[in-house]
Amino acid sequence: MGKLKHKKSIIFDFDNTLVMNHHSTDKAIIKIIKKDYPNLNEKDLLKQIQGMASDYEICLKFFSGKRLIEAYDEIIKVNLNQVKTMKSSNEIPKILDILSKKYNLFIISGRETTSLNYFLKEKDWIKYFVEIIGAGPKINGKPNPESMNYIYEKYSLLPESCIYVGDKNQDFIFAVNSGCKFLASVWYQNIFTRKKEIICSKIIDLPKKIKNVFENKNLEKFKIDKDVPKYHPHFPDSWINDPIPFYHKGNYHLFFQYSPRGDWKLRHWGHIVSKDLLNWKKLPIALSPDEMGPDKDGVFTGSIFYHKEDKKFPFKILYTGVQPQVQCFAKSADLINWEKYNKPLIMQKDKPKGFGPCFRDPNVFRKEDFWHMVLGSQKNKRGSVLLYKSKDLINWNYSDSIFVDENAICGWEYECPDLFKIGKTWVLLSSCESEKGNFTYWQTGEMKQEKFISKKNGILDQGKFYAGKTTLKGNKRIIWGWIMEDRSNTEQKKAGWSGSLSLPRELFILPNGCLGIRPFSIFDKKRVKFSKLILENKFKEMNIMENTNSSKIRIRGDTKNIDKFEIKIKNKKIVCDLKKSKINNNLVNFNKKFDLTIFIDHSIIEIFFNDEYSETLRTYSNNKKILIKGAGNKPELKFGFSEIDTKLKN
Repeated sequence: MGKLKHKKSIIFDFDNTLVMNHHSTDKAIIKIIKKDYPNLNEKDLLKQIQGMASDYEICLKFFSGKRLIEAYDEIIKVNLNQVKTMKSSNEIPKILDILSKKYNLFIISGRETTSLNYFLKEKDWIKYFVEIIGAGPKINGKPNPESMNYIYEKYSLLPESCIYVGDKNQDFIFAVNSGCKFLASVWYQNIFTRKKEIICSKIIDLPKKIKNVFENKNLEKFKIDKDVPKYHPHFPDSWINDPIPFYHKGNYHLFFQYSPRGDWKLRHWGHIVSKDLLNWKKLPIALSPDEMGPDKDGVFTGSIFYHKEDKKFPFKILYTGVQPQVQCFAKSADLINWEKYNKPLIMQKDKPKGFGPCFRDPNVFRKEDFWHMVLGSQKNKRGSVLLYKSKDLINWNYSDSIFVDENAICGWEYECPDLFKIGKTWVLLSSCESEKGNFTYWQTGEMKQEKFISKKNGILDQGKFYAGKTTLKGNKRIIWGWIMEDRSNTEQKKAGWSGSLSLPRELFILPNGCLGIRPFSIFDKKRVKFSKLILENKFKEMNIMENTNSSKIRIRGDTKNIDKFEIKIKNKKIVCDLKKSKINNNLVNFNKKFDLTIFIDHSIIEIFFNDEYSETLRTYSNNKKILIKGAGNKPELKFGFSEIDTKLKN
């Protein structure tokens, strides 16, 4: 265990925070590190590596007590006169010297550790830092929370005593996932309209200003964007993610994470409703951050449920607020107007010992005489689920860790847990960030003495589907997910929007105990007219989408005369290899007869196969062509097509 001088710590990002560098500067730094160019003019390098001090002065000056008092009060005490004249990287040691007398200083960066050490030694800055952590063989740097956990454990630090200083969205997410406070010199008020940078303190009044932005969006300019989906819920000029569905009396309500002004800025809960799952109506924003509340830095994912004994406020929401991660509560009489409880129900500092900083995304259900809440967490660098119980929805007691995953494929933590029964089988869903990518993971099994016993498991969707959450309609379990983008941040900013919500899907238990998945309701019942299609060993164009970009394709076949077939939709391939039992290199069970359903909606493609496989793709192409070819003994398919039309109403 390391010994520290101070109670509080500041952890710095490196690039564009401690030093302000760009791609050209990166190349210069690499040259220095490799010593390939010993005669490099360091003076030219310093012109590009601008000091942190000028940005830091902005932090000190404008992070007033009105904004995030708890997080930044100590930093404000630094004497501005000591730093206001600092303008270059040569001055950085002065401010590091000032800060090191009050705080333990660390660096956590995605840059490789040896290069960080070399640079800091060359500049003689390394003496100010307790430890420098970058990407390396023993521990991953940012954005993996593992690096922050390492500091917490080694130096016995409380997350709330640490402040992470960064420069971009990834740093904010990293800090939130790690449970510490976050400080940035400047944020973009709206990444999608590319407005000028503004000081963080000026964001203080944004919740009031944007309360009604959601209802009054002008969508005209997005009608010519050929990537904007038509029948998938989406919101041009905004960022959306993480659906929270709720079915009640014939209406499908979709709540979701919503940022009216762009990427990861003051997350809200948007709200739309539909009777037929095709035509959606926008409702007012359900929840917004409160300036002095436990959700002041964003209203994050949770769950909505019905409390029939409460006649006045039967609808309830539990959700996560951040900085630090806390569980919050709201109630409503009509699903439109929500009244918040002004204190957090469960604090991150009260989480059970031995679990990492991930402490979020409550899922609530009733069992016997108690309300049960499961939370996504982390233990020993693996995903876990915590269980809390309550009789009144306000006072919660920790019960147990119902599950700790030992499967390395699922990454270092669980997000968006969802625990429910289908028939006699318990199902646990969790969303995982790992080296394999982001995905929703399913497990079926049983509950024994408040422990989930996993018997079967798998990935729910092999593509861009994440943060799946369910609701119950009668005895049918329906799930929606966040369809992530597959293009760069720059391309998303240029487009002016990011994220869509998936089609509803029904979950059920297959005879072998695995979790089945298929399109739900009208999307599955929408009729298509089948025709016979003889396949050739070269691509044949299907002239079916000249006048539409929103459609459904249905393909049926028999394995006795087909070895393999391939479909090209825009610039994406769907390869079905019957001999190897694979779709796009993912194992599936090709029975004697098979049924493949494909939904195409501009930039979104959703694939369903035999009630047991789904894959979500993104494609950003103006090409409307659909091509198909196949191999086998006179390969023949039945091919069906229909258009899908819908719209979002204000």
